[in-house]
Amino acid sequence: MRFFRRVLLRVSLLMLCLCALESWDVVAQQHQRRSASSYADQWLVILSSSKQQGVVPAGLLLLQQNPSLGARVARLSSSEFKGLMPCYEVVVAQAFSSKKKAVQFAKKLQRLKIDHYLKNAGKYVGIQRHVEAHCRGEAQPTSFQCGAMRWVEEHKGTLFLHLPLADALAQRVQPISVRPKQWKGSLTTWIAPTASRRVGGYEIGKKYNIFSLKQNNSVATCAIKRFVFLTRGQPHFGWMQTHSQGRKPKAPGCGEPVLFAQLSCAPQTLPRGLRFDFALPVEHKTPAMYLEQPTTPQPQQLAQLQELFLKDDGYHKALAKATQDAEKKKETLRRHFSFRSFAGLGRTLFLFQVRLQTKEGNVFCGAEDVRMDLYGVAEKSASGQLKQLQPLLGLEADQKIEGLFDLESDGQFEVLLSSFYSKRSIIRSITGKPACSITVSFCDCSC
Repeated sequence: MRFFRRVLLRVSLLMLCLCALESWDVVAQQHQRRSASSYADQWLVILSSSKQQGVVPAGLLLLQQNPSLGARVARLSSSEFKGLMPCYEVVVAQAFSSKKKAVQFAKKLQRLKIDHYLKNAGKYVGIQRHVEAHCRGEAQPTSFQCGAMRWVEEHKGTLFLHLPLADALAQRVQPISVRPKQWKGSLTTWIAPTASRRVGGYEIGKKYNIFSLKQNNSVATCAIKRFVFLTRGQPHFGWMQTHSQGRKPKAPGCGEPVLFAQLSCAPQTLPRGLRFDFALPVEHKTPAMYLEQPTTPQPQQLAQLQELFLKDDGYHKALAKATQDAEKKKETLRRHFSFRSFAGLGRTLFLFQVRLQTKEGNVFCGAEDVRMDLYGVAEKSASGQLKQLQPLLGLEADQKIEGLFDLESDGQFEVLLSSFYSKRSIIRSITGKPACSITVSFCDCSC
């Protein structure tokens, strides 16, 4: 009986705590009636920061038990402030206009042993679509459906091959040391070698051809030298300033360890100034590369492309939405059309781009212009006729089309996109959806 009484007592206390935290979170929401922008340049006493929404830090219960502290709890998106690392939800106990007052309040929390830290929020930059997209991409990486293709990254003159292994398999690989080291003195790339000689279907010595969208054939042939975990990412500017002044960092300032294969390309030296895009096993057939051609203004060709693509349903839907948004802001909507020409294997492809915008089309760092970007692909036949190969698809404002290629040489081209901060995606021409992508972490503010 005593055992069951103890269990019931513990359950009752747990339920009481949960109810208290739930009620305190309601109080926190009530205190957060002030706008997010009002926290600009404020000194924040932060209880927790998490990439998960709705986390309840343990200190909230102690704050509720001590109402005399005068806490004003709020949940803020770190991505909306220049002074905070993006992609986090921060729970704030109180905000102050001066650091002195924030320190005084923090000392009260310290006496109660409530975990916290101080941070200046910096300028309010608002919701930025490219930052939000980057955060979503980190949280939900695209499944890898690019066949034998592997992403390549260059760090301090060395190439690394991304290994898209299932988590269960990657977790079996262990680094020699749990503490990564700076890669050749870099503040943005850290390395932790492993002792593994084989990982999944990869083994030391396996050779890959390296490709760039700027050349027809492979630019180098490299072999796997060793398997490593890379932690790469752009740290917050405050972290960079601290460690750029001679203070040696003990751990990475941004990013999570990701499994890569370090490549050896000797005796063949890598071309300088060339962007390395992806790799394929040496036994794989060479992909068809469509090289961008120098394009001079050709009004007649642009007019033909406009006539072809402006019948597209995607264009009419985007135009209706952009027009509506522009009318709400009482601004004039402007249309811009452009094209780029690509050639390879006897084919000529045209990349047609549309931009609908008000004013300068600035949607970054809190700016509120209207902007919508679209692109489509057409082919020019030997007789000069244009055929639409891909419907108009939307682009984020920060996305850039790096080029076109045919990975399997099957006549179905792929589009390589890059975007903020360093995310690359392959878009299949058949579906218009991402087939695979890779993201480098970003812990700074883009403004």
